Amino acid sequence: MGNLRFVLGKANWLCLAVGLVIASVMGCKSAPRIRWSSVTLQQRLGFGVNKRYGNVTSFDVRQLRAGWYSDWDISADPPRPAGLEYAQLVSVGHSGSVTDRQALIQAVKAQRGALWIIGNEPERRALAGAPEEYNYADLTPREYAALYQEYYQLIKQNDRTALVAIGGVVQPSPLRLRWLSMVLEEYKTLTGKKMPVDIWNIHVQILREKRAFPDCPDCWGADIPKGIEDVKEGLLLEIKDNANFKMLQDMVWAFRRWMKEQGEQDKPLIISEYGVLMPSEYLGETAEEGDKVVHKFMTDSFDFFLNTRDKEVGFPQDDYRLVQKWLWYSLNEPPFHFDEERKVWVGFNGGLFDWKNPDWPGTLTPLGRAFAEYAASK
Repeated sequence: MGNLRFVLGKANWLCLAVGLVIASVMGCKSAPRIRWSSVTLQQRLGFGVNKRYGNVTSFDVRQLRAGWYSDWDISADPPRPAGLEYAQLVSVGHSGSVTDRQALIQAVKAQRGALWIIGNEPERRALAGAPEEYNYADLTPREYAALYQEYYQLIKQNDRTALVAIGGVVQPSPLRLRWLSMVLEEYKTLTGKKMPVDIWNIHVQILREKRAFPDCPDCWGADIPKGIEDVKEGLLLEIKDNANFKMLQDMVWAFRRWMKEQGEQDKPLIISEYGVLMPSEYLGETAEEGDKVVHKFMTDSFDFFLNTRDKEVGFPQDDYRLVQKWLWYSLNEPPFHFDEERKVWVGFNGGLFDWKNPDWPGTLTPLGRAFAEYAASK
């Protein structure tokens, strides 16, 4: 169980999104607003791809009827099978790979109007001994604010129509909302201006928050955000909570309320990573029962994102929906297992294709079939 402390790992995005009113620091004129309420479910629905176990082109993703994807990277020419839009992600932080600036400039110029996410779980503390693919950013609010300003300006200087999104925190818990508020304060201190965010973005992974220490029996999960040093515990969740639909709802509502408090209600909200990471055998009496829990969590969340509206906090340009787009994790992640070659525990639940068959056209898992059936039903 101790190994589960590593449980969180880790385009033109939509031409539709270019229609958002964007007033960048570079003086970009606004583009015509789009009719967000006319965006289809398929355009809202997407998935993440773990490139260690195959690329998006390794699988027949047409079967999923999704509209967009991310592979946690940047590309000047991303593959778009089945017309999928690509979310660019700029890697920042102290651990793992960091995006090359010249490669970024080339990609920005090649992909005008794309969505650019600045960082992946920027508040996530680095953990000694974590598998190499878990590139935790390990940034304080001040560090992230400075990097965000740098990359925001670089992107906008090379494409005034680009859409820039904040990096998704692990989950919009009270501690991580505090971390984000600190980022906004640091940005204002650094620049004298309000932090410009075109697209708000979160992850919703529903994990325990406890300061990790050697041999801690229950420090699995999301740790405490980097830069918050006065607390050792946040949400003390249990493994089964990872598939708690009520908690997902509460977190999304909390984030939309926080957005309104910051004067940001009139912005889209995307969820660029969420799912059920814990093994099915931990979620039910049997693995089969756990699979049913994951299936229900997925389809219930799709219903919630698609149908929940609120005039007090929702996005006005999308008929007051709380969430505009979301990515399920993941297309091809293997289940939790011990990698004999690397001698580490790796893998998460939620794969839509069987990771053991990364050759075209691949094999849909039962969860993948449920995903496809939902997308086709609307």
